[in-house]
Amino acid sequence: MPADENQEGIPNSILEAMATGMPVLATRHGGIPEAVEDGRCGALVDERDYQALAAEMKKITRTQHSFAEMGVLASEVGRKLTSSSGRTSLSWKRTTAKRWKSRRKPKLA
Repeated sequence: MPADENQEGIPNSILEAMATGMPVLATRHGGIPEAVEDGRCGALVDERDYQALAAEMKKITRTQHSFAEMGVLASEVGRKLTSSSGRTSLSWKRTTAKRWKSRRKPKLA
């Protein structure tokens, strides 16, 4: 099956994940390669190549140092892209606060 020919910018979910220090595993689609530098702050595979995606997941998660290092680089790139893009709703502090707030358990009355 051929790759999807539609084009889009960089998805907000990728920028938000990167800004919070999460390495990104994604396909080479639309604007994603503009944000995710393959092998530095995540990994990119061809569209619909689920075997390559699984292999990259294993490779990144087997080495804790590699995963952590990619996370630091992703954070730097994510913060840079969200601050320079004019997307005020994706500021570093707001994104981080939303991530941690969503992890809190609600208080029972």
